[in-house]
Amino acid sequence: MQHRLVMFILLLWPCVHALAQDVQPKKRLFHPYAAIGLLVTMPNSDSFNDSHTGLLVGGGVRLPIDHQEHFNVLIGLQYASKGMQYNDEYYRIIVDANYLVVPVNIYYNFAPESKFSYMFGCGLYVAYGISESMKVPKDLYYFEGFPVDGHRNIFKDGNFPRCDVGGQLINALKFKQASLFMSIDFSFLKKRMIGGRQDLCNLCTFSMGVSYEL
Repeated sequence: MQHRLVMFILLLWPCVHALAQDVQPKKRLFHPYAAIGLLVTMPNSDSFNDSHTGLLVGGGVRLPIDHQEHFNVLIGLQYASKGMQYNDEYYRIIVDANYLVVPVNIYYNFAPESKFSYMFGCGLYVAYGISESMKVPKDLYYFEGFPVDGHRNIFKDGNFPRCDVGGQLINALKFKQASLFMSIDFSFLKKRMIGGRQDLCNLCTFSMGVSYEL
């Protein structure tokens, strides 16, 4: 009797093992996430001398591209409030440029199976300007071509490109589904500034925030 029972278990074991493999949850092909943070735009220009602080809100998906999930593709959709300022003892000019941004990054996760891990990556972004504004003191309305109401279309006038493209470096500290991220964006395009100076400006944006994988 015992011999028959052992033979039955040996014959049944491959079937049980195969069934257990079939009912195991499969790894997801993509992982959605949400993110929020602050960004600081640093202009490199003679026309503007001060940084601009804005908001970054968005989300996207993470796509693992290897079995161990060390390498991942990150595709997002973000709202980013960029801009710049000019400040001196006489007046202040504030420029706001709000964009929809689509970043695409490839990053490496050093310890994907651990609760704590560090990630580093790089990629590209494309952006489209959806709104803009320029706050100018009243005594400058007639200075250097400002209209009477003090408002200029900074996209149309070329102060900011409505369609922008650039590079991105990103790193993050991850704990389970939550991450603390920091990124640097640098535009490939140069911007013509206000006034008659016609100088060019490179923009670099630093952002920091939190994201959560859903």
